Amino acid sequence: MKKAKDLVSYVKEKAAKDKTIYVLGAFGNNFTSAFLEQKCNQLAWNQENRGFLSGYVDKGYQAFDCVGLIKAFLWDDDPSNYKASEDENEVMMYDRAKVKGMIASMPERPGILVFMPGHVGVYIGNGYVVECTPNMPLGGWGVLKTKFAGRGWTKWAEYARISYEKTTSKPSNNKPANKPSNKKPDQYLTKDSKVEFVKKMRVEKYDAANDWIYSSVVGGWFSPSICKEVSAADGKKDQYFANTNAEFTIPGTFTVSKVDEANNLAYLKELGFWVKCGALIEVKEGK
Repeated sequence: MKKAKDLVSYVKEKAAKDKTIYVLGAFGNNFTSAFLEQKCNQLAWNQENRGFLSGYVDKGYQAFDCVGLIKAFLWDDDPSNYKASEDENEVMMYDRAKVKGMIASMPERPGILVFMPGHVGVYIGNGYVVECTPNMPLGGWGVLKTKFAGRGWTKWAEYARISYEKTTSKPSNNKPANKPSNKKPDQYLTKDSKVEFVKKMRVEKYDAANDWIYSSVVGGWFSPSICKEVSAADGKKDQYFANTNAEFTIPGTFTVSKVDEANNLAYLKELGFWVKCGALIEVKEGK
């Protein structure tokens, strides 16, 4: 049986590489035009993001999704070692685990899997996670090393297909509520936190009937009237958002009036709607 420490080493190695790409249904595959075509035919999400993904084909990238990163380790970083009996999604990984719990009870044990709805990562110790995610505000669209605190993880589990060294250390309090005494912004949003949006997001869908745009980073549909186009990725920097892949930000400083920690959402007073916390940068501490 493979060991947790080797899983940690594997995901760290992938996070340190430049050429990884998030593709739904991938588990370490060479990202070729033929592979993209296959995955677009299989899964609607890949087809919806085909325009973006096409820029990375046949350039030496290795493709994963969040669970695929873990399965690639299990299969020795070789997709030809695929085993249907070990092909699990994140829900199956959690359900199959015998040692697991809510995130507040998580022990300081590198190699533990951390979960939020629809997503899984690998805790590597010292407050960091490696995850494969299509999340530009976090730093990219591939395998990333991210901070555990404030990310929205809700559960943890020991992966049933690997072994863990048992420790006597008490569970660490990984709640991000432990804020520094100097009151500098710590990216843990609370009531009255002042926030700005990340500098670059992407239009993923356009509703012509209502003149609304959709961004999964923001977390839903909204009016482009609050946006500022920041690049010519869709052809022109012209404040025209009907073109998919237009890149934008939402300028201004906003006040968090409510926080939904379970779903990692913040309600912005000035805009009057909920936003994913991953789209926001805290610039002043709240209460």
